[in-house]
This record gives sequence, structure tokens and C-alpha cells, in this order.
Amino acid sequence: MKIHAVGGYGIVGRNMTLYEFEDFAIVVDIGLHLDNYIAYTEAEPKGYIDREILQKIGAVPDLKTIKDKISKVKAIIITHGHLDHVGAVQFLEREFDAPIITTPLTAEILRALAKDTKTKIKNKIITVKTGGKVKINNELTIEFIRAAHSIPESNIIAFHTKKGTYLHATDFKFDNNPIVGNKTDIKRLEELKGKIISLVLDTLHADRETKTSSEKVAEEMLKDVLFHKELEDKGIIVTTFSSHMARLKTIYTLARKLNRKLVFVGRSLEKYITAAKNVNLIEFYNAEIIGYSGKIKKRLKEIEKEGKEKYLIVATGHQGEPGSVLDRIAKNQIKINLHDNDAVVFSCNVIPAPQNVKYRERLESILKSHNVRLFKDVHVSGHLSQEDHRFFIELTQPKIILPTHSDIKNAKKLIPIVEKLGYDVKKQYKILKEGENIDIDKVEKNLL
Repeated sequence: MKIHAVGGYGIVGRNMTLYEFEDFAIVVDIGLHLDNYIAYTEAEPKGYIDREILQKIGAVPDLKTIKDKISKVKAIIITHGHLDHVGAVQFLEREFDAPIITTPLTAEILRALAKDTKTKIKNKIITVKTGGKVKINNELTIEFIRAAHSIPESNIIAFHTKKGTYLHATDFKFDNNPIVGNKTDIKRLEELKGKIISLVLDTLHADRETKTSSEKVAEEMLKDVLFHKELEDKGIIVTTFSSHMARLKTIYTLARKLNRKLVFVGRSLEKYITAAKNVNLIEFYNAEIIGYSGKIKKRLKEIEKEGKEKYLIVATGHQGEPGSVLDRIAKNQIKINLHDNDAVVFSCNVIPAPQNVKYRERLESILKSHNVRLFKDVHVSGHLSQEDHRFFIELTQPKIILPTHSDIKNAKKLIPIVEKLGYDVKKQYKILKEGENIDIDKVEKNLL
């Protein structure tokens, strides 16, 4: 069996992996490189999106390295609904003749993305619940193992074969209080101990010498900020990941306790909340959800007249994306005035990519010119840190580990941990770059 690192290896974004068995292949995730995509679409795409341009600018995975494998692909598996894993499906899935298999929420998100860009999905979408299994053929059964992350219905994917199991574990954490969504199924993972041949592992935060905190911690952080005495009669805008249903639920709960009316503004917020509502994952009673520019301008103008202190506004733009609602508010393109000591709360981190850092710095600079109070990093991550990596590797005991979803520098940060756990790094910890592949059967034979 070979693993092809199509996208997301040595880089954060455009995640895509191809598992090549003898007579067939499986694709896992087809994601966007968000910096490049946002730069092309300017956050609110209008009209036709050119797939060839997306390829040229590196916004989507490059299929050239697997061109001769495309006809072998029997299924496209999507692990969860974040854009860096599902966002390029609508542009590239037509290259394959294979069903798209994912959970109900991710399927809803995919349909919404395709509708938004006026793209037709060619292949059939098959849904499976987290914890469920799908038999591909007599040689392979795929299992969706429940995993906690910053979006519900995230999954660790297990490829069960007669020879053993291949585990694909990207974008997850261990959280006993996820607020929305599942805990990571530790019991099921422990049952696979000793059977796992290879593990593709999320190493985004392999440089963090700690354990990733629970979403419950973020809830307390937000509560501490929003209930700040000095903000009682001030305008408050919160911005966070539109897909983070647990965080949005916390904001919803706190808004009710503060006796503020909650208003969600922005296209991606409307998209993700609607998708979650359609699969009965969440319901924000009495909250307004406004997606399009004209309606947003009108409603925020009304809120300005009524008094911002009566509302809690949740707006898109946590990375400072050009054209996002928060960006337009800061630039006075939307007429809701930011007064001295009004608050903007960033309940998020800055995604570690140069363009994101640039956008956020620019946005913060504009907000500071309005004398707005900024509360940054009111957030906990949805990814493993070093102590979580240690626990996970001990729990599953894979023979071979392949880091993904990080740059090479961070992937190397896990080497001391892997060595302490008794692995021969040269033979068992393989750092791939995009376009490379590894013959797992050969590596495994060399371990004997």
C-alpha cells in the first residue's frame, strides 16, 4: 500500500491524501489553501470561479502527481467540514468517478459551498454517521471514528484491511467537555492498539509543550470578557470561526444571560449555521442570522440607532479577511460607528500563514485607530499539542507515523517525543512533502 501526499504535507492547508492499494485507491479530503483562495475571491466570490487559476495560484491540491491513479479511486472520504479539508471538493471531485462519503453536517456544508459558487457536484454524496462503517469492497472497510474538534462531526478515519489498519487522524483533540459534538472515542482507538500499520497524524501544534485545553475553558474565557463591568453599556462585536458551533453556542448562551439580542452577520456564518440546523445539530432561538451585504448594512444601521449596548454582534472577519463584515465595519463601509471603549473580541487564533498574519495586523491597526478595546486570543485550539500527541501515540501504537497539516519545522518538533516512545525515527517517522509518496509495505518489511 502506498500513501500519496497530495496536499497539506509540509504546509498548512489544501489537505488531500491518496491511499493506493493494489487494485484501487481512496482519497481523503480535498481542501483549500485559504490564503490563496481568499486572495482570489476577495472573501465574497461573484460569478464564475476558474478552476485552472485556482490550481495555478495553489488554492487547491495539485492532481498532477496522482494523474495515473485517478481512475483507481473508488471513494472520496471527507473527514470534516472545515474549508481546508472540504472546500476544494466542489472544484476537483468531477475529475474522479467515485462517491463522496462523509457525515451529514459535512455533506450539508459541501452542498452549500457548491450552491454558493454555482458549481454542480457530479458524484453521489453518501452520508454515514460518526462511528459508522462503510464497506468499499471485500478488501477494505472504512470506519468513521468519533473525534472532538472545533466543528461537530469530525472523524478519525480507519482503513480496515485483512493485513491490518491504516489510521488517518488529522484535525482533532481530546476534550471531555466539547459543548457541541462528540468526545474523541478513546475506547475505540484503544481497541485498535497493535493493529495499526501506519498513522497520518495532525502536527499543527507539535511545537506546543502542553495539553490542548477543553472547549469548556474557552467558555470561561469568553464569560470573563463579556461580563466585564466596563462593557455593560458598550457595543460588543465578537468574531470567531463560522464553523465553530460550540463557540457560537457559548456566545448565544452568554448573550441571553447578558440580556443582549444576538445577531450573526456574514455569509459564512449563515452558511454553517444553516447547515448545522438542517441536520438538527443546533438551534439559536430568537437570534438573527443575516448573510448578505445589503441586509447586513440595513440591520446594523438600525442597531446603531437603537443602541449597540442592547445587542451582541457576531461578525465574520476573525482573520481580517478583506471584504468580511468586520473588515468593512472597521473601514466605515458599513455604517455602525465604533466609539471609544466599544469592544471587539477575537475568539480565535491567527491561522499561522503569512497572508493571515498580514490581514489581521492590518485590521487590528484600523480598529485601534477607532480607540476600540481589543480582546485577542479568547480561544482554545481544536488541535493536539505535544502531550496529546504523546498520549495518542501510546494509545494506538502505530508502526509508522507520517506527520501532516503543518510545516516541516513543526513536524520535526515531534521527533523527541517519538524517540522517547521507542521509535526509530529514521525508519518509523516519515516526513513527506506535497507530491511525494511512500510505500508502506516496504517500510514495514524493513522494520522486521
